[in-house]
Amino acid sequence: MNHSVSARVEWDFQPCTSFSLKLLDGGSFEHGQELFNNYAPKQNDELLLGYGFCLEDNPIEQFPLKLAFPPMLQQYAQETGLLKPENVPFGMNTDFLSKDPNTEQHFLRAKGHPFGRYENCVPFFCGIPPYIVHFFFVQTLLSLELDVHDIKVQRPGPRFTLHVLSLLHQALSQRSQTLPLSISQQPQNEKQIYAKIYRDGQAKIIHSVRNELQVALDRVRAPKGEVPPERSALITLPEALMALAAELPASEPQRFKAGLEKHSLQSPGNDRLIWTLLLVCLVSYWLTCEDHGESLINSWLRSLYAKCPLPALDEGIEDADTYTFVDENLSDFLALPIYEDEEDITERLDTIGATAGYYGNAPRQDWPALVRGKTENLGVRMIMWGMKVAETELMSLLEDGVVKMAMYVVPWKEGGDEEEEAWMYED
Repeated sequence: MNHSVSARVEWDFQPCTSFSLKLLDGGSFEHGQELFNNYAPKQNDELLLGYGFCLEDNPIEQFPLKLAFPPMLQQYAQETGLLKPENVPFGMNTDFLSKDPNTEQHFLRAKGHPFGRYENCVPFFCGIPPYIVHFFFVQTLLSLELDVHDIKVQRPGPRFTLHVLSLLHQALSQRSQTLPLSISQQPQNEKQIYAKIYRDGQAKIIHSVRNELQVALDRVRAPKGEVPPERSALITLPEALMALAAELPASEPQRFKAGLEKHSLQSPGNDRLIWTLLLVCLVSYWLTCEDHGESLINSWLRSLYAKCPLPALDEGIEDADTYTFVDENLSDFLALPIYEDEEDITERLDTIGATAGYYGNAPRQDWPALVRGKTENLGVRMIMWGMKVAETELMSLLEDGVVKMAMYVVPWKEGGDEEEEAWMYED
């Protein structure tokens, strides 16, 4: 008898004696209707290997994943307590902690799966096994050099969640590239027909879950080819440069782009350096212009000031090459509003910081600011600040098959605290 996952049956098997099959829906059958057995809720790989066939659109189908912590990451997770139940994020089930990751398989589940999906307060993570989400949670903590006590584990906030989301999206995108939704080769025999049914079913699942992550990223991305909206948004360099062109005098974006061309700096290969230059130029411009009016870029900067204060000199410079390049070439990318012919911008900022702090009228004292009053070595510390923000706030983002560096920009709000973003918790 053929198999159906919806058939309601009972088996009775006595070895070497008898086998009986009871159809529990017997009263609803009609003459000539095919009767089905139920081989149990088996995925297509089990059906294919055990019985030589599989089902199109098998509702039980899942996509298997096997992933083990590298030894160094495993040691880090153990030493920092990240393998304790209280440090499992997003309200996920902690049962996976008691299982051996080297032998355990984990499964992606598309929406509507009869086994249900995985517990998670972030809807777009619900198709991904808790162990896998936790793996990228640990990687994010390590890459951002954060202690688990620095965040709210159950709801870490939009920036941190976006880091995890982006890493998961890149991993599933890379895996799904090896399994496209359709292939041109057509099956030539029955075995190939079933093999294609199996691979097509697997492709549908991984692309479906990957698409959920893509939709979540698209919701928070700035529209392509448009100036970012006046809300929190994940932006790449093109959107940042469009905002620069929209809000500053035309000479500033033109000078910045000319500097990129002069030094052959192209995205995405030089994204981190370009972001550093852009941040230093923006802050230097607003610190030395007389008008501190309400603008989107200025609002983004104020939010960053509250998160990343001006570094002290004794914090040191880890990336000497980036610092030296910015220090020596900053005038190719920026002209200070009140010193347009100034060649050594870093030295001029040092002078401004040591004598008067802000040029002109200081902003309101209840606004977060990078500089308050007289500040020694302002130029050096401004470059250090831009490097620090680029290091801590940028995240990798896969866009059109290319990994770019993006920043989650948040307009500054009264009180300075970043509110939870509803988009993360909406289904």
